[in-house]
Amino acid sequence: KGRLKGSVSAEKGMGSFIQAIKEYIISKGGQFHFSKVPPHPQEGFPTFVACDLQSAIDLLQSWGVVEDLLLYSQNSLSLTSVTLQFAKEPAPLYGFGCLLPNKEDFNALGVLFNHSIFPGRVESGFSETWIFSDGKLRWSEMEDHKILSAINSDRRRLFRSEESHSQYRRFSWPERIPHYSPSLELALEQLEQTPLSVILVGNYLGDLGLSKIIELAQKKVDEFAKENSWPQ
Repeated sequence: KGRLKGSVSAEKGMGSFIQAIKEYIISKGGQFHFSKVPPHPQEGFPTFVACDLQSAIDLLQSWGVVEDLLLYSQNSLSLTSVTLQFAKEPAPLYGFGCLLPNKEDFNALGVLFNHSIFPGRVESGFSETWIFSDGKLRWSEMEDHKILSAINSDRRRLFRSEESHSQYRRFSWPERIPHYSPSLELALEQLEQTPLSVILVGNYLGDLGLSKIIELAQKKVDEFAKENSWPQ
């Protein structure tokens, strides 16, 4: 069993989590580069690649260490999330969130209650994040007002609420979610054959959730430290 129990979240959301990582790395004499393409890894120096699988494939291909892996990207899934902020309290429900079964014919896959999950995320009012996956409808390509209309429809059914949001933010990850299939297994086998000291970390390795990914990252570091000496 894992060492981290229960749901794991960062205070005020993932932004505060990344900020804490940045401050820790800098305090140890390291450098933190945000939204920059990393340089080609040096032979003998370990490079940890912690991102979604398609980004890892794109990165390793840019380094010239893997061949074409388009078979995988044709089978990956697209995800879209919309975070809504509401000015008034109380929230319709409290807890982690709700999964919405396909047979119930909702538009979204589910909704997360950010005001309950992340301490300090919301100073007043409440916040929800609605999750969509491309299928019959291409949510990742849809105009914002159409997605917001779909959310309002789901909210009326789920909460019996007509309340309007005060602001929203939309995020889309086209073909970035792992589809656990034979093509994914093939991609991982090819990635493991890279001659460089590249260590992969990500949910596509079978560990879902933030706590599992944190534990996997620690395990990878411990294994490398045990089997290798860090270059001087």
